[in-house]
Amino acid sequence: TNSIPLAAGGAILGVTISCIVSSLFLLGRFRKAYQVLPVTDDQPLPFWTTAKKLLKIAIPITIGSAGLSFLIMIETNVFMGQLLGLGYSQEKADTLKGIFDMTKTIYNMPCAFITPITVSIIPAITAQLTLKDHASVKSTEESAARVTGLLALPCGVGMTLLAGPIASLRYSGVRLLVATQLLQILGVCIFFYAGVLLFNAILQSHNYAHIPVINTVVCGMIRLGLVYYLTANPDINVIGIPLGGMFSFVSILLLDLFAISRLVP
Repeated sequence: TNSIPLAAGGAILGVTISCIVSSLFLLGRFRKAYQVLPVTDDQPLPFWTTAKKLLKIAIPITIGSAGLSFLIMIETNVFMGQLLGLGYSQEKADTLKGIFDMTKTIYNMPCAFITPITVSIIPAITAQLTLKDHASVKSTEESAARVTGLLALPCGVGMTLLAGPIASLRYSGVRLLVATQLLQILGVCIFFYAGVLLFNAILQSHNYAHIPVINTVVCGMIRLGLVYYLTANPDINVIGIPLGGMFSFVSILLLDLFAISRLVP
């Protein structure tokens, strides 16, 4: 189609349909698994008790995600304003933003493989903590850390070293240089972001879901200030966005690691 709104609507429609299909698939798998569960004399918790426990975990995570999305939206407006303030035309600023968005899409690809691993350890660790099987908890956390590292480290190093050839598939000339620099920094970010996902999952499974939320929001605000400062430098401009993101991920990683050393046995 030649209509941009229709093209955008079609993209969102595809996401919506995929979510519906995956929900139906998971519902079918759940019903099939539920039928083979052993019958016990254990009494389930009352509805409101279960709901309260779920909301205690879900509300901080939801607020944190919403706050982070809001900060990212502000970040976009900030660096666009800074680029225009440097004397760039609207067209050139949009071009730089488009290059960053494209490199961010490439960066998100390996992260999509890391996220399921970190999410899947939460119920496993929670079940082991319920059974007071601390040896299994330690084994699960160490296994998750090893697998996450085996995925994140090669992806990050590969993207950093091969940033030029990867970017050349899409860009050339000055745009290629900008895309290469962005991919090099984002490649380093992959490793730190993977660590953040892993440590967040560990804290959440140990009933400290609020700590990653606080760390993420606080470091996100610092990231916003850093992006504001870096993108105002004409020698850095759009490169300041991944630099601010890398600083944010490193800060969250260190704060989560400090919390784990203090709170997790």
